[in-house]
Amino acid sequence: MRIDPEGITNDATLNDLGLDSLAAVELVDILSGRLGVTLDDDAFNLSMTITQAVQVLQAAQTP
Repeated sequence: MRIDPEGITNDATLNDLGLDSLAAVELVDILSGRLGVTLDDDAFNLSMTITQAVQVLQAAQTP
């Protein structure tokens, strides 16, 4: 999947970026591994904005 970087804004939702529920789970798995954090498979939902996704990731990194 290719996303135009111009289309990625803080208020864009994962759905706006073309993700479906399976892609959202795959994204969670990829980010969990790269960041070394534990996230539930349903940590992201399609109506979540980029800002909200970043907040979830930041909270997971906080001890």
